[in-house]
Amino acid sequence: MKNLFGYDLLIEKFLRKEISAPEFEDAYLDKYLGDKDPIDENLFLILDWLFAEVDGFSNNKEVFPDDYVDENQLRESAAKTLEELRALK
Repeated sequence: MKNLFGYDLLIEKFLRKEISAPEFEDAYLDKYLGDKDPIDENLFLILDWLFAEVDGFSNNKEVFPDDYVDENQLRESAAKTLEELRALK
């Protein structure tokens, strides 16, 4: 079983609405940017894609007009990422 470093658990909490989108954003960015554990390339590519989605998240379309990601899109991206993470296991 592949070590997912808790990313799967964090995403699951968000998808179950145990944490809000802003809470998920903060937690994911903190974890992603602070993670010093070596990970394989496939896992990195999946997590990096979600990082870009999280980074573009805002409740205000005016903030990122070209790369705006709303809460529904963020949930869809998180669900896609979780599916890809589970496929790695």
